[in-house]
Amino acid sequence: MNTLYARLLALPLLASATLVSAQDAPADAPPADPAAADPFAADAAPADPMLTATAAPVDDVDADEATDEEVEDGELPNLSIGLKAGVLFPQLVNEFGTNVLVSLEIAYYLPFLDHRLAIQVEGSYAPPTVEGGQADPRIGTAGGDVSWSQRTHIASVGLGPTFRFLRPTARFVPYVSVLGRVFMEKTHMLGSAEGNSFGVNDEMSTRFGVTGALGLDLELGPGRALVEVGSGWSKLPHATTGDTTTTSLQLQLGYRLTF
Repeated sequence: MNTLYARLLALPLLASATLVSAQDAPADAPPADPAAADPFAADAAPADPMLTATAAPVDDVDADEATDEEVEDGELPNLSIGLKAGVLFPQLVNEFGTNVLVSLEIAYYLPFLDHRLAIQVEGSYAPPTVEGGQADPRIGTAGGDVSWSQRTHIASVGLGPTFRFLRPTARFVPYVSVLGRVFMEKTHMLGSAEGNSFGVNDEMSTRFGVTGALGLDLELGPGRALVEVGSGWSKLPHATTGDTTTTSLQLQLGYRLTF
C-alpha cells in the first residue's frame, strides 16, 4: 500500500520533467535523416534522371551515307584506255561474211558535267571475206566455172564524243558514242577459171564514214569491263567488189583502264 502510494506521487514529477525537456529542445532542428537511420535507404531512393542519363548512341547514318557516296563516286577519271574485241556481221546488208573485229580506244574526259562527256580516239581493224563462183560461157568452147576469193582489209581511225548517262565512277554506266571515221580499205582478190588462176587483184581506197555504238561498262578489278553494240558505214566502190558499203553490225567485249 505504501509502495502504490509512492508511485502515484512520482507520476506528476515525471510528467513535469518531460514537459521541460520538450520546451528546451530547439524549435528549428532539422528532421532526422531517414538515410542515416536506414543504410539501405540510399539504394532504394530513385536516381536523378539528369545525373544518370546515358549518352544517346551516335547516329552513324550520315557517316555511312558519306562513305557509300565516296565509294560509288570515287575520284573522277581524266583519261582512259581500252581494248575491245568482237564479231563483225556485215552479211546483214552486203555479201561479206562474219569476221573478227578488234579496237583500241583512248578517251579524254572533259572537266564538266561530272566528266560524263569524253572525246574519244579509236582505231579498229577487221578483215571480212567473201567467196563465190559462177558459170561463164566465155570460158572454153562450152563455157566453164569461174570462182573467186576476196578479202577486204578495213582499218579505220575515228574521232568523236562519248557521253555517259551516269558518273563514270558508278558501278554500271550506260553510254553512247558517235565517231567520224577515216576508212582505209584494201581489197585482195584471187580468181580462177576451170582451176587456172588468172592472177591477183589488189585495190586500195580511203573513204570517210561514221560509226555509232551503245555500250555498258561495269566496275571490275582495277578497271571496267564493257559490252558494246554498234554499227559502221562507209562506201566501198572498188572494181572487184562493185558499188557496195562496209555497213555492218558489231558486237564487242572489252576492258578499260581509267586514270
